[in-house]
Formats: sequence, structure tokens, C-alpha cells
Amino acid sequence: MSTYKIISTDLDGTLFNEHGVISPENEAAIKELHERGVLVVPNSGRCLSEMPAIITDHALFRYLIQSDGAVVYDKQTEKRLTRCLPKAVSDAVFEILKDHPASVSVRQDGFCYVRDTAHNDADYIKNGVSRGWRDHFYKTATPTDFSMFDAPDTAIEMFCVFFADMQEREACIQRLLALGTVQVASTDANNIEVFSVHAGKGKALLALAESLGIDKKDTIGVGDSTNDSDMILRAGTGLVMENACPELKALGDTVICHHRDHAMRYILEHYIK
Repeated sequence: MSTYKIISTDLDGTLFNEHGVISPENEAAIKELHERGVLVVPNSGRCLSEMPAIITDHALFRYLIQSDGAVVYDKQTEKRLTRCLPKAVSDAVFEILKDHPASVSVRQDGFCYVRDTAHNDADYIKNGVSRGWRDHFYKTATPTDFSMFDAPDTAIEMFCVFFADMQEREACIQRLLALGTVQVASTDANNIEVFSVHAGKGKALLALAESLGIDKKDTIGVGDSTNDSDMILRAGTGLVMENACPELKALGDTVICHHRDHAMRYILEHYIK
């Protein structure tokens, strides 16, 4: 009999189908998993304000892991366990980003912020931001002049940065990693996500499991992008979607179904029942 107690799942390309919603098959599986005492925990690079209502309002999702593991949020108690970038580190990241032409968004306290002077199609297109991402920022982001991040108590969850020039992207990544205090991952070929070395989807999953008295071996992590790497490597069982990037497939224990074929139902049938 299965002893799994937590399934930590990425959203796009994993929990969501090709239409960006939870399929009826996955919904039914989530309900049965709940009845069997298995928590399904959405685990995303998005901050709270970016998560759709089908996640934040879902009755069976009590815990949400956000901003690449910088935040574990308990909807019932409204408590947040955070692993944010300290002010000195975020300042160093800002200094590096200033040297590279890019579109920068910042996640802090559950909100997504973009630079007000660059919050337009012309600047987004110039920096390689796709139509889908542009629509996402127009819908979920708050334009600001970024002066708010000068405050001494600034604690940034994550940076999300887009580049039109891949050489600039690679040079920026190398400078960021040289700091020794951040991790760099991506969800798209031309973007990077920058977050604390103490964060990460997997570290957050295990912190949640420990707080609930659940052993690591009783956790499953499932995803499709390189920002899921920490979760795939640290979970008791790391499952990778068929539609995942090759880098992630090389890290997982098993490659499972395509996201259009209902990952939660697949896991229920193959790992829980």
C-alpha cells in the first residue's frame, strides 16, 4: 500500500492541461487523493497575486508553494514561511541586471512588480517577452519605479527576467551565479528566474513536509521545467512530464504522461492505488 502523503506539482505543463486549466480527470483525481489523505500542493514560480483563482480558491489546496520556493503559504492560517533574498543580495542582483538589456519583474510580499517605464508592448517586445507573458504582466503585475526596493527591510522573493539576446542572457547568468548567494532557473528559453540559494521548490516541499511530520520518502514532486529541478531532485520520488525539457528528464526518477493526459490521475493510478 502507498505511503505517499504529499504530491507537489508544478502548474503550467503539469497540473494544467493545454488550455491552462485543471481537467475534469485531474479534478476527480485530486478529490480522491484528498479522501485518501494525500495532499496535492501546487508548487510554482508564480507569486500569490499571479496564481489563478482555480488555484487560490480551490477548496482542496490548503498549502501553496510560490516564487520558486521562496514562500510556503498556508491558506487556512494565512501564515507564510519565507526564504527571500536579503537586501544586500537583491541589491547585487539589481546592479548586475542594470548592465544587461532585459525586461525585469520582481516578486515581493506576494505581488509581482514591473518597471512602470517599461510596462508597454514596445519595451516588452524589444526584450523578447512573448505575447502570453505580456498578457500575463498586464493582468497581474503592478507598475512601479522600483524605488520601493531601496527600503532597508526589502526582502525580494524572486526576479523573473527576459532577454532578447541569448549571449546577454548567458553572460548575466554567469555573473549572477558568481555571487554564490542565488540560484538561477528558467521556464522559457529566453528567461531566467533568480532566487535565494536557501529557496527552491524542493527545499520548500521538504520544509512543508517536516512541519507536517511527513517523511521525505512519502513525497512526490512532478514538473516539466528547469525551475522544477530542485523539487525533482529532493522529493522522495521525482516524476517528470513527457512534455518536459530534456534537462529535467535526465534528473527524474521516471518520465510519466504528457500534461494533456492528466498527471494527477496518472499518479493516483500508478503510485497511490
